[in-house]
Amino acid sequence: MLQLEKAYLEMILNKLRTVVGEKDVLYKQVDLATYRDSVHLSGLQPTAVVFPKDTGEVSEVLKILHQYQVPVIARGAGTNLCGDTLSLDLCIILELAKMDRILEVNIIDRYVEVEPGVTNMEVQNILKPHGYFFAPDPASMGVSTIGGNIGENAGGMRCVKYGVTTDNVIGLEIVLSDGQVILSNGPLDGDFGYNLTGLMNGSEGTLGVITKAWLRIVKLPDEVKTLVAVYANLEDAAKTVSQIIGKGIIPGALEMIDHLAIEALEENMNLGYPIEAEAVLLIEIDGFSGTLESQVERVLSICKENNATEIRVAKTEEERQQLWLGRREALNCFVSKMPTYAQEDVAVPRTKLPEVLEIIKKIGEKYSLVIASVCHAGDGNLHPTIIYDDKDEEQTKQAHFAFGEMMEQAIALGGTITGEHGVGIEKLKGMNLLFSEDELSFMWQLKLAFDPKKILNPGKVIPDTISRMMLEDLEQVPESKEVSTTRELFFADLEREEIGEILINEKILAAYSLEGNKSWCAIRPKTVTEVAAIVRLATKYDIKILPWGRGTKVSIGTHSKPFDIVVDMSGLNKIIEIDTENLTATVEAGIEFKDFQEELYKKGYMLSIDPLESGSPTIGGIVATNSTGTLRLKYSSLKNIVLGLDAVISGGKIIHYGGKMIKNVAGYDLRKLFVGSWGTLGIITKITLKLSPLPEKAVYRTFMTDDYSAFADYLFAVQKKDVQLTSFDIFVENSKYYINLCMSGQHRSVDRQLEILDEIEINKLALIDEVQDPYFIAGKSFFNKYIQPNQSNKIVIKSSIRFSDITAWIKKIQSINQGEGSYVFGNAASGILYATFFGENISLTDLISDVKACSKNALTFGVHTLEIGPEMSSISKEEKSSVSIYLHLKEMLDPKAIFSPGRTIGGRSI
Repeated sequence: MLQLEKAYLEMILNKLRTVVGEKDVLYKQVDLATYRDSVHLSGLQPTAVVFPKDTGEVSEVLKILHQYQVPVIARGAGTNLCGDTLSLDLCIILELAKMDRILEVNIIDRYVEVEPGVTNMEVQNILKPHGYFFAPDPASMGVSTIGGNIGENAGGMRCVKYGVTTDNVIGLEIVLSDGQVILSNGPLDGDFGYNLTGLMNGSEGTLGVITKAWLRIVKLPDEVKTLVAVYANLEDAAKTVSQIIGKGIIPGALEMIDHLAIEALEENMNLGYPIEAEAVLLIEIDGFSGTLESQVERVLSICKENNATEIRVAKTEEERQQLWLGRREALNCFVSKMPTYAQEDVAVPRTKLPEVLEIIKKIGEKYSLVIASVCHAGDGNLHPTIIYDDKDEEQTKQAHFAFGEMMEQAIALGGTITGEHGVGIEKLKGMNLLFSEDELSFMWQLKLAFDPKKILNPGKVIPDTISRMMLEDLEQVPESKEVSTTRELFFADLEREEIGEILINEKILAAYSLEGNKSWCAIRPKTVTEVAAIVRLATKYDIKILPWGRGTKVSIGTHSKPFDIVVDMSGLNKIIEIDTENLTATVEAGIEFKDFQEELYKKGYMLSIDPLESGSPTIGGIVATNSTGTLRLKYSSLKNIVLGLDAVISGGKIIHYGGKMIKNVAGYDLRKLFVGSWGTLGIITKITLKLSPLPEKAVYRTFMTDDYSAFADYLFAVQKKDVQLTSFDIFVENSKYYINLCMSGQHRSVDRQLEILDEIEINKLALIDEVQDPYFIAGKSFFNKYIQPNQSNKIVIKSSIRFSDITAWIKKIQSINQGEGSYVFGNAASGILYATFFGENISLTDLISDVKACSKNALTFGVHTLEIGPEMSSISKEEKSSVSIYLHLKEMLDPKAIFSPGRTIGGRSI
């Protein structure tokens, strides 16, 4: 940004003062000095610092800065290690420290609502008396803010079991660069449209300003066992990590400290760590009281098999905290050795830990540097720490070379340049190592959809080599050409490309027709190269594409514009790799779910989803529609199960994001964008997925009552017990109410869950079925048993509501007098419900009007979409504030609108 003239600057500052008040605009040099530093990095001094106190003030401030194109950086506590809140030019700091209210603690709905300036520790402290916690626990949790945690997608030591920040944020209130306020999900698990909440996690304040967050909360475990295993060499310790995870044991934490860190700890704190050890593993197992012994025994056995020289189990809480103190304070002890230490942050697949630790050791020898390592070993996230004298120019230069080489080596091992610290300014050069120009350009276009004037935290995340480029003009034929000519040219080019199977038979094409639209042809590519060629030619000739898996969900939502060709992905159907030690698998998008799952079952593993659609969907189709099913309560949704994917985007470019790493915060999270994008942004070709071990035991219990009060009482009683169910489903038709519960895991753990549920006594409620099923087939069977597939004139409305609103919402749905009958089914714990109306005498317009009226009168939060119904395209929709950003994303990322034209993302919003 050019130097602001004094009078011009004063005019802008005066406008800001009218919004936030005189005292909340800092501009004196002495006040601004604090904001030029961020831990070990420094930037320029900002022009001013503004302290908004609520969403309205943030919106008004951004409107002013947007009008005058003044760059702005949102800031929390400034604890980031990558420099993402530092000024690189003249700018305004939007300091969110005064937005520090905890707005709601809602235990029954499992969330806490906070403003961005609340610290992580404040959230933990307010939840602890209720017996709950917020899972992310970064080392800075005492001072770092929730807004900052989300901006960085912060991790911590509990991530191996409970996930990183993005796995634990339900929804957000966001202010865009022009001051527009949008709500993404709020406290609701399901929403229509692109996953804005997922995109904001790890975006480092470059896409929008977070003003509220709804955080998922987790029940504190009844019992915790903590043990330390000591090793004479790093390789044995690293192998132990891979084997613990590979055996299906998911610890609450699994950390590693190397010899240099142990040495520094003992010199400073004398905690009793064996100073001769090359590595120490800190392992924590948690769960229900009295259920942990078998897991602890298995872990002890694995440690011994891998040559642990000593194993110590904490016998008291004081002992446990003493062990954890060593892990938390390890880095701070390095200052006794040298004036400065700098911490790297890379992540690799867990099975690559032995290799990467050996490589880091050799890098230290190569550059004559002392490098200690502490690791979140359970998720492959390493923090190699260089201990050096920053006043020694040669040592400082060698340290920078070493960091660069660590990033290169992590990438070579299938890892990433940052697992949890972010890109900021520190790792911008690494982005060019990790991503292709096409991938970075795609991210830059995504950024411009949110922030077209580029005022939000400029110079971060995307390297200058990309952000200064003009957007490429797409190849296209002259617009004057007739459709028939365009078609001939397209087919001629297809023949030259020698693309596999092109179907033009009318009878065959009838299977691909949709809402009266028929394609010219269906193409079945066999390779990603063929998919790319098809999309490149479609972009060139403005041919509209409908991606197709098995067609199991294409009827959901609307296709308001015609498509020209179908790209049938069933030819790309290979399992590329099943890596059970790393708990990951990579497949082509066209493989059918049932075929893939059967292969996993043979090895004792599974993909932890159970999509409810009929037929045999493909993995690509399931991912594109985020069709997770009922197991999300324990295993999360596909948004978090998908670790990496490849897609062919406009112009026929192939992009890749993620891989076999559990943690990855490099660039914008394109996985979150493509999961649930319904084929509107590109064609998914390859997916890497997180696997789960088959449980030792899984039990389904089905209850039935014809008494509404008994149904409601049992629902709430189960939710209050919070026994960490695997699924919690309901089906309601007429006056019959069904509840289907699933418990899964270790034998003793499942038995304990059943014991707790047996404590609930509800009259007029009958247990009608109980089945053991470690393959989770009974979950889908529950719905198949009661849902009639072929009702006439069927209309399906999907609702996402809070758990506490479910029973009242069902009553409202039952009161709607439309058609010959209706039923409600869905996942109670996530609040995702489907209401189906059927019969010949339904007015779609009246039905939608009734649903809107019910929602307005009964729900504080609720999102409703029409998924199936006659003449859906003709129904006017009530647009949410987020719709415009969805349109901008589509326009920027698919500028010729060739993918799934006129496709609603999921159902039609009502």
